[in-house]
Amino acid sequence: MKTKKRLLSVLSWLSALTLVSCNGIDDYTVDYEEVNGAIETELHVKTVKTACISSLDILVFNNDRLRHIDAYQRHESGVGESVKVSSRSGDKIIAVIANAAGDKNKWAGVNSFEGLQKVMSELKDENPEYPVMSGTVRHYAKNNGSCEIRLEPLMSEVLLNSICCDFSSRQYAGRKMKDVKIYLTNVSGSCPVIYDSTYNISSVINYGKLRSSDFSDFIRPDMISAAIDGEMDEGVIFPGIKLYCYPNSGYGASISSPPTRIVVEGTIDGRKYYYPININAGGYKAAGFRPGIERNRSYVLDMVITRLGVDDPDTPVESGDFQLNFSIKTWKDYDEEIIKY
Repeated sequence: MKTKKRLLSVLSWLSALTLVSCNGIDDYTVDYEEVNGAIETELHVKTVKTACISSLDILVFNNDRLRHIDAYQRHESGVGESVKVSSRSGDKIIAVIANAAGDKNKWAGVNSFEGLQKVMSELKDENPEYPVMSGTVRHYAKNNGSCEIRLEPLMSEVLLNSICCDFSSRQYAGRKMKDVKIYLTNVSGSCPVIYDSTYNISSVINYGKLRSSDFSDFIRPDMISAAIDGEMDEGVIFPGIKLYCYPNSGYGASISSPPTRIVVEGTIDGRKYYYPININAGGYKAAGFRPGIERNRSYVLDMVITRLGVDDPDTPVESGDFQLNFSIKTWKDYDEEIIKY
């Protein structure tokens, strides 16, 4: 199949690639008009496991004082074999964004690397199976050159692996919890496509409590909130609930960037209780990691509720209210082999 694409560039691109989607293989050949001085770079992209790719945006910038854009191209429909990126020779910054929402017009106003750093990804447009991923690499473009780039998801996963209620040592022993909901609060609604851990959170989803209207327009509302069917007692259950959020590394530095929390909400004897837990902070911080939420992490919780909770979903519970095993690992690991685009 042969297609022609409009290239937003100061020069033309050469690209011959095979794109392998999650569902099959499509062949695309992009025609171009040869330009004097064009240099081809074979771009090898290393992606994470289990992440499908629906689109790939490649932007090349001059790596000088102004860092103006040199070229742009977009490919759609999956993981591929190889991409030969054309640019002028010299020191370059190559940026690659996978699965970005919108079409090529999203990048029309980007004329420098600093401009790209201002482009935001919105959590409402995310899909954990096709997460927005990005990476950059410095490369000196010359004849027959090649370079490798790694793409990482912007999102992280919060996994409630197991949970139960054990009130055996309390006067309310034997009580059960029903109408159980699990959700995230104080979630960053956007994130720079070129991730910077110092970015300022501009919008917050579920500020202080569950606000269904905040995520009603999400492609995947289940990324923020889930429910456990039936009643919960001392028998351990493994719901495997996976919620997703953007990084929050400012972590409570101001009222506009409160800590991201996971909240367990449930009813005991007709009264509603909350169990809000700051993720990776205070007594629940994992050694060897920066506090708060980083990109491409899996925050895993195993929880035993041992007391009645609090009345406010914005008040973190104390450690005596439950037992918690907390760990952090990479959400999506890299494939052992390099995938060529």
